Amino acid sequence: ILHDDDLLKENFGIALSNLVSSNSDIYAFNTSVLDERISSSKPKSHAFYSIVKHIYTSVRSFKHKFRREIDIKKLFYLNVFMGTLAVVINREKAVLLDGFDESYYPIADYHFWTKWIIAYGPIYIEPIFVASYRIRENETMKQETIDLFIEKDYQLRKEICNSVISMNKYNKLIKLLKSRDSMLFNFSWSNNENIYKKNLVNIIRYFIIRLRCAISFI
Repeated sequence: ILHDDDLLKENFGIALSNLVSSNSDIYAFNTSVLDERISSSKPKSHAFYSIVKHIYTSVRSFKHKFRREIDIKKLFYLNVFMGTLAVVINREKAVLLDGFDESYYPIADYHFWTKWIIAYGPIYIEPIFVASYRIRENETMKQETIDLFIEKDYQLRKEICNSVISMNKYNKLIKLLKSRDSMLFNFSWSNNENIYKKNLVNIIRYFIIRLRCAISFI
């Protein structure tokens, strides 16, 4: 599956061919982010937020140097996939899952990965970077779409808790994750200062919520 606006790097074909013989039903890789929004379309920056985010990104980039196993618990906590960018899927098995459900827009990919992992087991993300996820001023950046991301993530997590026995115990954390997502998505995408202003109080509150979420899933 190829996105119409994202970029595959020159090493994608070689990276994929080196793995195809492993007889897997799905291949996934690391992807970088290419933000092409003009300055006026981006959320306002804040020095403290930028510093903490840089530290977090550095820690995360260390993890990305290794092959990562994504099971239902990790996917429940956060959708780690950049849509379907640079993911190669066994078509027959995808069709057996009825593919992507458009009623889950704009998180149809998140819903699909959930179905896949429940049916077939964990997905492994290879450490090599083979594509760039391009951020532009488009449908995803609209406030109504951002709000829908948050609500649909909340809905999907409730369904996961209800359908996967091992995830029942995390039902009490769904609202906390929704609070995290509300701040995460708006801080990252929205330039509407009436939603979540990037002031020191909100930023500290956001990182406290993220810390609480992380501790809950250790």
